[in-house]
Amino acid sequence: KTYEYIYMKLAHIIQFPNENPRVCTILTGAQGTGKDSLLYLISKLIGTQHVVSTNRLEDVIPKRGEFNMRLKDKLVCNMNEIIGKDGTEFIEQIKEFITREENSIRELYKAPYTQKNVIRLFILSNNINPIQMTDGQRRFIWIQINSKYKGNVEYWERLYSHMNNKKWIEQIGNELLNVKGIKEYFENKDYPETTVMKQYYNFNRPIYTDFVYNGI
Repeated sequence: KTYEYIYMKLAHIIQFPNENPRVCTILTGAQGTGKDSLLYLISKLIGTQHVVSTNRLEDVIPKRGEFNMRLKDKLVCNMNEIIGKDGTEFIEQIKEFITREENSIRELYKAPYTQKNVIRLFILSNNINPIQMTDGQRRFIWIQINSKYKGNVEYWERLYSHMNNKKWIEQIGNELLNVKGIKEYFENKDYPETTVMKQYYNFNRPIYTDFVYNGI
């Protein structure tokens, strides 16, 4: 189900760039496990001009009156190395960003204007607790990256060689263009509840909730 989710997410960006599936993908794992590789692939598929990467929440959720021109014309936003404190402090704003209809863009020397919000949010972090989530929510899908290829230089060189090959990227793009059932998938919200999500829910579940649950 995790593979299916990532596959459908990529296909949705390609087939329906002007629609927002309204679900954020969180990728966590140790440094060197390849968290950035998925975003690198996306940038190769749709062009770097449609992807923004930042480690500042203010770039996505600006304070009153601040500029946010980095969101202009973007389809994907990568919030990199977000820390737990920031994720907890801005959780409601992040939720609102995921589901909002429009972004108000403020550029230097220009009057503010709006754009339809079609930005897919990705959060990448080495932190074990990147953002505060509640049991049963469907706005965040948290995926733990396997460390199988950490330190495998040959593997990563081969992968990036493929991703830098225009013909290889075209083949991936053509495959994603032919994926079926994408709209139904995101309408049904049959997303994976990964092992790390279940562990997080259990760890953060309030004591009184456990008491009621176990009592029943």
